[in-house]
Amino acid sequence: MPLMRIMIAVSFALLLVFRAMAGEPLALPTGRIFWHKETRKIDANVSGLSLSKVLAKLSRATGWKVYLQPGTDRPLRVKFNGLDRGAALRLMLGDLNYAVVPALTGGTEIRIYQNNPAAATELVVDKNDRSPSKDWLARELVVSLAPNSKLSIDELAKKLQGTIVARSDQMKSYRLRFDSEESAAKARELIEEMDGVRADNNYAYHRPDQTAGVGLDGRGDFTISPTTTSDGCNVVVAMLDTAVQSLPANQAPFLLKPLSVAGEATVDSSKPTHGTAMAQSILNGLNSVTRPGTGSTVRVLPIDVYGNNEATSSYELAKGMYAAVANGASIVNISSGGTGDSALLNDIIDYARSQGTIVFAAAGNAPTTDPVFPAANPNVIAVTASDTQGQVAAYANRGEFVDLMAPGTSRIKFNGQSYLVTGTSPATAMMSGMAAGIDDCAKGADANAIRTWLERSYSFRGQK
Repeated sequence: MPLMRIMIAVSFALLLVFRAMAGEPLALPTGRIFWHKETRKIDANVSGLSLSKVLAKLSRATGWKVYLQPGTDRPLRVKFNGLDRGAALRLMLGDLNYAVVPALTGGTEIRIYQNNPAAATELVVDKNDRSPSKDWLARELVVSLAPNSKLSIDELAKKLQGTIVARSDQMKSYRLRFDSEESAAKARELIEEMDGVRADNNYAYHRPDQTAGVGLDGRGDFTISPTTTSDGCNVVVAMLDTAVQSLPANQAPFLLKPLSVAGEATVDSSKPTHGTAMAQSILNGLNSVTRPGTGSTVRVLPIDVYGNNEATSSYELAKGMYAAVANGASIVNISSGGTGDSALLNDIIDYARSQGTIVFAAAGNAPTTDPVFPAANPNVIAVTASDTQGQVAAYANRGEFVDLMAPGTSRIKFNGQSYLVTGTSPATAMMSGMAAGIDDCAKGADANAIRTWLERSYSFRGQK
């Protein structure tokens, strides 16, 4: 698939705030409101945005619970700087009244109404707020430019007083870091006033646990070999993970030249990396659905999204997804996850799915029902782990977003020693490998057929 075509299509997926008509930017409603924590003053510059949305922004910044009387929402046009709460509310509310009362659970509660405070029953929330996550990188923004934007990201970063710590000119998306959370918040508010620019949150994705060596016998030998078709077809499984080391001689030919979107990694050669374990687990899954002694056109493309860092971020994962699609991946394996729901990553996953790419992601090694991303994206197949009895493993996520459940153990070999890998990571990798085997060029199954086959044997629905 041509890289330019992918770049244009992905860029169009980011056009939520970038729409234009007849070559001219639309006159979209704008709203900037900023809360100064130290002075407890408010700045605002709002033109056409609804009162409820402005109040939602203020609620998010201050922690106040704001209730609005139903039927009183209206477009707001106001501009001021450095006002205290009372003066700011009087300018914003016009003929509406407000009451400030202590909340029963602590903090401040504000009720906005016409005649009776009891009529203010609608809690104002920011439906686009993705920040309440323990993995939120509050000093960072992911800034994306529209395809036709003439803005220079370097000049924009200087204006916003941020530092570009990672960039993708192909995606026109950039990772900016600021000196403080307040500086990042102010930069976000400034971006909301600009045409052709979008600011999204960035989230940390922590490095997966390393594997541990155990004494194992030689069962489960790898019995297939790489092959090609007359038209040179390969089914590519892109694996977004840590760096990959050398694989055993009978598996090494299945590995394509690794890529990295996070810089070169220095790898400890004394034990297998998580990426090495997942690459072998993918091949174990492939081996399980391929007739012994036959060949396979499947290849694994390792994409390092961690480098030497203790954690990656949703931005690097988005870059990895972009690289996977650009390099023709039919299947993408993500054996990691976090609590943050990234808009940029979702855009690229959605585009990949529209092109027929199947994305598998681990549901997480915590016995909760909390969503883990990107597994909880509707266009991702979320995989949890089962125990030896075929039940959901004691350590594994069992949330409503989970689609498949697969055995949570995988046997791998490294430097002559055997290892047993446990968790939703190898379960996910096994599913990716099985899907690749079904998608093998000689079989020609499409995405729907692959999912139907997997759900027939590995559906999690009966466990919910």
